[in-house]
Amino acid sequence: MHTLLKRATVVTVAAAFAFSTAALSAGGAQTTTPDGIADQSTLVRPIAEGEKPGPSTAIVGGSRVTSPVPYIAALHTGSSFSCTASIIAPRYVITAKHCVGSPNLNVRIGSLTRSSGGTTATVSRVINAPGNNDVSILQLSRDVNATYLRVAAQGSLRVGTTERVYGWGYQNSNWTNLPENLKTSNGSVTQLNCATNFGDIACIRNNGDTSGGDSGGPMINSSGELIGVCSIGNKPTDGSGFGGYNTVVSSTIRTWIRQTAGV
Repeated sequence: MHTLLKRATVVTVAAAFAFSTAALSAGGAQTTTPDGIADQSTLVRPIAEGEKPGPSTAIVGGSRVTSPVPYIAALHTGSSFSCTASIIAPRYVITAKHCVGSPNLNVRIGSLTRSSGGTTATVSRVINAPGNNDVSILQLSRDVNATYLRVAAQGSLRVGTTERVYGWGYQNSNWTNLPENLKTSNGSVTQLNCATNFGDIACIRNNGDTSGGDSGGPMINSSGELIGVCSIGNKPTDGSGFGGYNTVVSSTIRTWIRQTAGV
């Protein structure tokens, strides 16, 4: 049983790299948005406190990451994993706004496993993006020396943009079986502004479906720059490669990131 966090009107999710592509206007599981409005997608939510991976080794699309991703971060609430994130500056990490409603946040940076390795740091401040954009920047309690993920230039996202995404999302289509190892999938952007009531969302079709635990994870372009943050996915996933990512290169969000984190 998953525990609802801040937005009680939204179905909870867990972690596995599934990405499913029924367009939001066509199929998909009927769920409820953060505003209580019916929508054909499920907000990718942090997993419940104490959630543990199941024994299954099945993967819903995508693949296991074996090469270093030095900017990747696992966001924890206390000792429990909740979401994926990325470090973009010595003291700043970016993730999804719906991941940061609990106290005692901390991050593990630069490890392909969510519960060991890398560098850890506590979160001292949460800065939320304006409006209903599902993006937050976490200010750390100290500088962390790492390879930082560069944020792409304003306006550098369009239909057809090739992309790759990373996350610790659930491995089964019903959002169960949390992986220890980071997952990835790749594909392209199919639609901009594709979901109502969720912020500035770009929809993708990949070789895996987005699910819970992928929340807050990065979408990068072919130059290795950040263009989006994981926000929504279908529950259950349907193998179509769908995922919804809040763009970080709109005028509003790109300016906010620069003003907040200096990058």
